[in-house]
This record gives sequence, structure tokens and C-alpha cells, in this order.
Amino acid sequence: MLLSTKGIVFRSVKYSETSFITDIYTETNGLQHFIISGVRKAKTTTGAGLFQPGSLLELVSYYRDDKKMHRIKEAKSGYPFREIPFSIHKTAVSVFMSELCSKTVQESEPNPEVFQFLWESYIFLDNTQESFSNIPISFMSNLTTFLGFQPRIPAGKSLFFDLKDGVFCESPNEMSWSKDGAIVPLLKTFFVTDLHRAHQVKSTRAERKEILQTLTKYYSFHINGFRKLNSPEIYGAIF
Repeated sequence: MLLSTKGIVFRSVKYSETSFITDIYTETNGLQHFIISGVRKAKTTTGAGLFQPGSLLELVSYYRDDKKMHRIKEAKSGYPFREIPFSIHKTAVSVFMSELCSKTVQESEPNPEVFQFLWESYIFLDNTQESFSNIPISFMSNLTTFLGFQPRIPAGKSLFFDLKDGVFCESPNEMSWSKDGAIVPLLKTFFVTDLHRAHQVKSTRAERKEILQTLTKYYSFHINGFRKLNSPEIYGAIF
């Protein structure tokens, strides 16, 4: 059957001299895997650039429920980026978002809320004229809501963040699983601040680096097999 849908490219890897395999999170069927043939040829109507991580697409594919790999019939940009491809900083943030998604958003079934959040996050990154240094942290924090392990955030002062139980608290249950220090109130702020207001949170480069490390550890407690992200190193080098 032919499947028409919007899609967000998470990852693309070379498969042969002229083809590659790409993971696309679709609006209608969740995460799906596609093989795209001939895209690396000189004469092609569908260039490899269309399937860069973070690209927003409209595509038509040959889809079968009993297949793990599908083929794309037609593809075009669903939202032509104006700034991300031409800004090394925004490109770095987009790469970070895509790598995080590729390692966490694995459902092969539709989830309109997740799709809408991801689609709008890339568009916001492309359009914003505010500082976007906080976007990786805000995106990583907000994504926990959709992944099912957003931490509990009680009112009042929190001195610790319990990574295993996912709760901000006054005293730790187990020090080896808890984070303390000056970044705890800042991290708490990020969890309750949406992407559009992330630029209003005051943070230093050192604080952002420490928070990203803490969030990465938090993800590893709650997602089986979660591996180290490579893009935070790129992100840290640029910002």
C-alpha cells in the first residue's frame, strides 16, 4: 500500500555507493526504517541532502505491515529551513536533538503528541532570534514528559535531584543516585520551562555542561540501553 505522511529524519547511514538507510519518525506510523536507492547518483530528483538528520519531510512510501524496511516513492521538504543549514550553532543543536531522538523515540506506532512536539521544536529552532544556547537542555527536559519519566517536582526548596526515583527532594534516598549542588534549582527550572521560554533562563556554559551530563545520566537510569550521546561534545565546543 502507499502511505502518505509527514516525517522527521532521525538518522541516515550509507548502505551502498548510491543508497542509504534512514530512520524516519512518521506522523501516521511512528518510527519506520526506509531504504533509499539511487539517491547518491549524479542525476537524481531526490538528493541526499533531503534526508539529513532533523529534516522535516512530506513523503509517500511503499508500506507493508509485515516488512521492517520500506521504500520511498516520493519525498519533498515539509518545511524548508531558513537558518539551520547555514548556522553552525543551530546545526549543532539540530544534530543534538536528532541524536537524542534516535536513541529514545522508538515506538513504531502513531503518537500525535510526540510528533507535534518534535516537529514544532525543529521549526522553533529554525525561526528563533533569541539565544538558543539553552535549547538542548530544554528539549531534553521537555522530552521526558513524552517518554514517560518526567520527574516529580514538589513545591518548595529542593537541594537534591534523585535520578533513580525521578524526584526533586530535600534529602537524598541514596547519594550515589542523587545530584546536589548549585545546578539543582536551575535544572528544576528547566523542567518547568517550555522551549519557547528557554532563553529566559540564565545559565553559564559550565552550568549547561553539568546539566547535560546530569540529564544524560538521568536518561540512562530510565531507558534501557541508553548510550552516551556524541553531540553534547560538539555542542559544548561551539557554545
